[in-house]
Amino acid sequence: MNDVAPHSIFVDHHKLSDYEGKPLLSAHQSTLASIVADLPKADWNEFVRLRELLIGNFDESAYKQAAKDMMIGTSKYNRFFEILQHVHFSSNWHTIDKDIYLDILSRLAQYSASFEMRQHVFVSAMRILDEISKKPCTNRFGRMNNQRMSYLKKLDFIYELAKPDSMSRQLVMDELLECAENGPGHLSKTQAIVGLRKIAYKQSRLLIETELSDKDPIVRQRTINLLGWLNGKYPIVLLLKSYLNCDSRERTLITKTLRNHHYPRYQIELARLLARNPVKYAALQELAI
Repeated sequence: MNDVAPHSIFVDHHKLSDYEGKPLLSAHQSTLASIVADLPKADWNEFVRLRELLIGNFDESAYKQAAKDMMIGTSKYNRFFEILQHVHFSSNWHTIDKDIYLDILSRLAQYSASFEMRQHVFVSAMRILDEISKKPCTNRFGRMNNQRMSYLKKLDFIYELAKPDSMSRQLVMDELLECAENGPGHLSKTQAIVGLRKIAYKQSRLLIETELSDKDPIVRQRTINLLGWLNGKYPIVLLLKSYLNCDSRERTLITKTLRNHHYPRYQIELARLLARNPVKYAALQELAI
C-alpha cells in the first residue's frame, strides 16, 4: 500500500470518477494517460490532487509506464515525466529525508509548465532550508554550520532553478533582486548579491542582449537590473546603448542602475562614446554628471 498521509497543504481527496466528469474505469488507459498528461501544466493544488488520484487508483507500474509513453522525441515535458519515475514519487513527502524532498521540489520547479507551481515549490524549498538553519544545536559552531549548509543549499537550488528557461530565471531574479534591494528575505542582502552576480556571469552575452530587447517590458527591466550586478565595461556599454532605444520608464531605470552600481566608471565609458560619435550618442548627454 502506498503511503500518502493527509497534510494541510493537500486538497481533499477526490475519487477517480470525479476527474473531469469521467466514469471510474479500472486502470483504463485513456483515463490514466489524461491524468498523467495534465501533470506538467498543473499548479500545486491540482498537481497534488492528480498525484493522489494516480497513487490511490492505479498500480505504480501503470502510471510509471504511462509517463514513459508520454516521453516521446524532444517533448519539453520529458524531464517532468521523469519525476514520476522517482523512487519516492508515491512516498509521503512530508516524512521522507529532507534532501530527497528538496530534490523532488527542485525537479518540479525546473520542469513544470506552471509559473504558480514553480513559485510555490520555490517558496516551500526556501522554508525547508530556513528550518535547517534554525535546527537546535548545543554550541555556536553547530549553529554556524547549519546556517552555512542552509545558505549553500539555497544557492544550489537557486542556480539549478535559473538554468532551464526564462520563466525560471524570472522567478529567481525577482527573489534575489527583492532581497538585494530591499533587505533580507530567504537570503541576506549579501547572499542575494552573490547569487545575482553568479547568475549574471553564467548567462551568455547573447541571452542577456536578447532579453534586453525582449517584447515583454518586465523581461527588459529585469535584465537592466541584472546588469547592475555585473562588473566591467560590458554591462556599462550595453546599458548606455540600450538607453538610446528605450522609453522614459526604462531610461529612468538605466540611469538609476548606472549611478547606483557603475559610478564613476560609467562616466568614462560615456565620455568615450560621446567622443567617438557625438551625434549618434547625443541623448546620452542626459547621463553626464
